[in-house]
Amino acid sequence: MKLAFTPSHGNFILVQPDAAHVAGQEASLHERLLRRGVIVRNGASLGVPGRMRVSIGTPDENNAFLAALAAEMA
Repeated sequence: MKLAFTPSHGNFILVQPDAAHVAGQEASLHERLLRRGVIVRNGASLGVPGRMRVSIGTPDENNAFLAALAAEMA
């Protein structure tokens, strides 16, 4: 998807959604993913607005996140 992200040595990454697709709607995207059953943290609550904290999960969980994100950014 060519999204900007912050590399991490932990079990999560910070993803910056493409502004062209969300137009400043990070919280909205966060909420839409939650409605799809994908739990991510809004970066604004972590002091990094415009990003989402995504935990690394199982392959199935990771695939569910990627599918939900692609659907919401389409």
